[in-house]
Amino acid sequence: MGFENEKVISVRILVTGRVQGVGFRYFIKQTAAQHSVNGWVRNRDDGRVEIAAEGTRQQVDAFIQKVRRGTFFARVKAMDIQMNQPQNYIGFEIKATM
Repeated sequence: MGFENEKVISVRILVTGRVQGVGFRYFIKQTAAQHSVNGWVRNRDDGRVEIAAEGTRQQVDAFIQKVRRGTFFARVKAMDIQMNQPQNYIGFEIKATM
């Protein structure tokens, strides 16, 4: 059972709310580092922020909880979370707007 907890999971998250122009992507990158989560974040043209995140279930769950809380300036209204196949990301980067 301990082995299953170490399995890498991958999620794609679309965040809706006041999440652009408020330093949210930098908060996401910092949060990913705190939880040893790999992947990327980018703004989307539709006003949402898109996140790809990978790590153990425990790491990703903790990351998602913190993202859901947002920051002093950012307000998360909704999060659409989908499971993905792991892409074996190395590190965490901020990508250009899509």
